Amino acid sequence: MTPDGFIANPRQSQPGCLIKPRRLVEMAEEGAGSGCGLHYELYHSEVVTQLRRWHDMLGDPADRDALMAAAERRGFPFDDADLQAAQKERETLLAELREEME
Repeated sequence: MTPDGFIANPRQSQPGCLIKPRRLVEMAEEGAGSGCGLHYELYHSEVVTQLRRWHDMLGDPADRDALMAAAERRGFPFDDADLQAAQKERETLLAELREEME
């Protein structure tokens, strides 16, 4: 992480491309908004899954920590337990929706 709070941009393959961690969280939120309808469980799962993908792409531990901190401030922690819980809630909701459609 740079002194002014930028981290490597995991969405770009070129070295030197920087982004604020908060912006990555916002982008994950924006991307998850389409296709989730009014179901928070789907939205939440999409956000934390995308954030975890980007986190795992970052090479610098300081960058990973900065992204995790920004996500936690926005209410999207994505450690292993949180990610599993979000995926379980998503699967439970999808099962309920399938059942209602039958």
